[in-house]
Amino acid sequence: MTDQHFSIQFAALQSNLSVHTIRAWEKRYQVVTPQRDNSGRRQYSRDEIKKLKTLSELTKLGNPISEMAKLESPDLYSLHSEFVQTDTKKNFSDLINPDLTVQNLILALNSYKLDIISHEFEKLKTIAGPKSLVLQVLTPLIKEIKLKLSNNELTRSQVKALVSVIKFHMGHSLYQHICSTNCSPFSFVIATQM
Repeated sequence: MTDQHFSIQFAALQSNLSVHTIRAWEKRYQVVTPQRDNSGRRQYSRDEIKKLKTLSELTKLGNPISEMAKLESPDLYSLHSEFVQTDTKKNFSDLINPDLTVQNLILALNSYKLDIISHEFEKLKTIAGPKSLVLQVLTPLIKEIKLKLSNNELTRSQVKALVSVIKFHMGHSLYQHICSTNCSPFSFVIATQM
């Protein structure tokens, strides 16, 4: 395989980080040291992109970048394999309590804490694949939301805000999953009625 290098935009897409975050991590923590092309643009190796992706997933689980950046690559990848779901045979319920997650999401929604809901979905996307997320979190969440809406325990605006956050994260999750697989294209259908 050739020693191919990629743009910062490509590295950002693959690592699920913003270009700004990558630059900040380079400057503050020296997590990667990309080469520069003749025009001075950053060029990232496969190993650097893998490291950025690993750091991205570990920080989304609540680990501070300042601590993760200090780890040598073998320790970083070991931590990643232990705590981030890469094997689809792992049981999602062993990694996270779906019922508690649903209740926490509803509590956050009651207080309009959309940032907490968004953070929770970021964590869930890292831990679970789209199928587990839909079947074990979204399906019970939607049932609970419908019940609370019919009992006037939630407003329509709260539900619309939640649906917007869910659409964003599920769309992003499906996009990332499709982009990261080398298999033939497949389809997902997610339908709700509220």
